[in-house]
Amino acid sequence: MNEFINKHAPVIVGHLSGFDRVRFRGTIPLLTTVQGIVAWLKESTGSGRLTGFKVFALGLTERLRTSVEQVAAAARRPIRYLASSALSKEDLVQELLARENISQGLVCAC
Repeated sequence: MNEFINKHAPVIVGHLSGFDRVRFRGTIPLLTTVQGIVAWLKESTGSGRLTGFKVFALGLTERLRTSVEQVAAAARRPIRYLASSALSKEDLVQELLARENISQGLVCAC
């Protein structure tokens, strides 16, 4: 945890400590408007054209998927596809914690 805090210190406002797990969630405000997406595409791809977005997004998705698969494989933990946002990640985590007697580390990637 100290390594993470040191690495990201310039953008950390504060931190909590305890003996529970960490769950990261967030949005990228820039990507919540068409103007923001165009600006981001221009910076990321050199072109602000939306016609290139699909190829760019598919490549980004593949890189993210590969990274998650590598982390899960290194931790010997499963990757679970949740077919609906109505399915509870919290319930899945509690089920895995109880069934597999996990006390620390990655529980699952969803």
